[in-house]
This record gives sequence, C-alpha cells and structure tokens, in this order.
Amino acid sequence: MLSIAELSKLRFGMSDLPKPGGAPGDYEEKLTQWFLERSFFRDFTYRNPRGKKKGDELADAVVLFGDVGLLVQVKAQHGNRESKAWATEATLKALKQVQATHDNLKSGAIKKLKNDIYGEAEFNPASYPNLYGVIILAHISSPYDVQILVPEIAQANFPIHVFSLEDVDILTRRFDTAGDFVHFIELRTDIHKNTDTQFLINDEEKNLGRMISHIGPLLLLG
Repeated sequence: MLSIAELSKLRFGMSDLPKPGGAPGDYEEKLTQWFLERSFFRDFTYRNPRGKKKGDELADAVVLFGDVGLLVQVKAQHGNRESKAWATEATLKALKQVQATHDNLKSGAIKKLKNDIYGEAEFNPASYPNLYGVIILAHISSPYDVQILVPEIAQANFPIHVFSLEDVDILTRRFDTAGDFVHFIELRTDIHKNTDTQFLINDEEKNLGRMISHIGPLLLLG
C-alpha cells in the first residue's frame, strides 16, 4: 500500500516531460497526454486505454471528470506533404477513431479503464452522459478552418473539437484546472452550436477572443 507521501506525489505530481524520439507520432502523443495532466492531473487522465479486443487501443487518451468524458486522438505530421492535404486525411482517420471510441463507451462494451493512480476502474456509461471528441493535429501550418476541409465533423452525433498541438499547449496553460477546462469545452460547444463563429486551427489566442463576446448571452440563455 502506498504511503500518504507517495500517494500525494502521485496524485499531485505530473509525469516526467516526454523526450523527443521513438516511432513517428509517439512523442506528440505522449506530449499531449502530459499537457492534459496540467489541467486534469493524473487522477482523471487515462493514457492509451485498452479497446474491446486484446491488443486494441480505445483512444490515445480518455479524460473523465464529473459527468464529462474527453475522447482524444492525436495525429502527427512527418514528411513534406502539403499541410492541409495531410490535415484532411489525418482528421478523417481520427474522426472515425473518435466515433468508434464513443460507440464503444456508450454501448457499455468497455467495462474498465486503467488509470495511473487507481489501476483498473469500472466504467459506467450512465455516469458520463457528456462525451466530447478531441482531435489533435501536430503539424505546422497557417491558420485554417478544419470543418471546411472535413465537413463530416459537423455530422457526428456528439460534439467533436479539433486543435493543433500548439493550441492544446496554450489551452492547458490558460485552463489549468479540470473544472476550467471542462467549462471551456462546454462553452465552445454551445458557441459553435448557436453562432456562426469560426474557430481556426493554429489560431487559439484569437479563438479565445472570438469566444468572449458570446459568453454573456449564452450564460443568460442558461
């Protein structure tokens, strides 16, 4: 059994910052998981949870907090392909994966998720009615609207948000508690659903500014 000091170090410490290297995409995936720990600690961050079948992966990360679940897929660009062409293909692939993650969790096909702190924890889909897909694209590009490239995102039966890795770095610095980050995702979802606000990849500082004018009216609608 862990001592109080050891448990405290686990609960309130972060994992070591990952080092570049490994197979293509490994570093960006681990860095994303590390960013999520800024906001959600290790308590609520599930790294590479197992899928239905042995050897399958449910997602690159799942975050569970309150009645909210974030279903995370990371794609990293390697090579010299044109950035928007790569982003289109990568987003389509990640979209299918996020939708499969959502279906597996909602259907109850996944019974347990493994966490650094608690080991294997029971998963009850009724406890997490609010699931959000989060696709993270690790690549360098000028700002662009991913929903123009991949309109299928808007056709999903649950909210899906797409960010760059740099965007997530900014967001987890700004919203550095679980409650703050969840509130941000909920507001962004409501703004996207109720307004024509355009959110651009690799433009998160300005995206946050675009959100500000909508917050008051949305909160009044309640």
